Amino acid sequence: MVQYLVMDETRVLPYCLHGGPIPVSDLAHPEEARARVEAEKGLPHGPIVEFLRGVSRVYGACGVMAVDGDVVIGKIRFAPVSLFPAITSACVQSEDGVSAIAAIDLKRLTPKEDLSPKSLFLWCIQIVPEYGRQGIGMNLLTFMIAWARENGWEEIQALASRHIRPLLDWTGLPSIDRLRRLGFREVGHSVNDELRKGVVAMRGGYHGEDVRRQWDSYTDLSDDEASWVYEAVLNLSKE
Repeated sequence: MVQYLVMDETRVLPYCLHGGPIPVSDLAHPEEARARVEAEKGLPHGPIVEFLRGVSRVYGACGVMAVDGDVVIGKIRFAPVSLFPAITSACVQSEDGVSAIAAIDLKRLTPKEDLSPKSLFLWCIQIVPEYGRQGIGMNLLTFMIAWARENGWEEIQALASRHIRPLLDWTGLPSIDRLRRLGFREVGHSVNDELRKGVVAMRGGYHGEDVRRQWDSYTDLSDDEASWVYEAVLNLSKE
């Protein structure tokens, strides 16, 4: 049975799930394994782990995760909106993302009681593909919302994409359809140039033939329409 757990200072997940499930045992000592981008780019080891621990130390958590037995198969990362847009586009598997995270002074994080509004930003959601279509994404979002409400947060902000399976797997963005079902309100959308490049590449087969075939279900959408990024907000003070 899948369990949903808070990602806090004692168990952080500094890696993405593109390579498949991650053993729960890795969470206790994440500093012992270099993140892929750190190893590939020769970057200093540690900023990702320290950032997630620092956020958890000050705000109680940095995400939630879905665990099946002894492996992590899904996760959401979040942090106060006050830390964005510095890392809005930061991916822990990108050189720019690691650099942005490393530049944040963790000793000067604003206490939650001094934040106005007390707003969380949903940074990344990801499900291991073979666990898709089982409701795990919705359960992760529901768990996050409940945790945020119980811990005195006033709203959750997010960027989202259309519910296009290969796009969700690649970007770590939540589906705007899922967010709407959970009460999020869309406050704007626009074509994202970087996302559009990815859409063109996937449709052109540069992410592999399996991914290209998945796009056959979305021929009714132009590249621009498939590349919309939505801004969404959930007001947690509403009953």
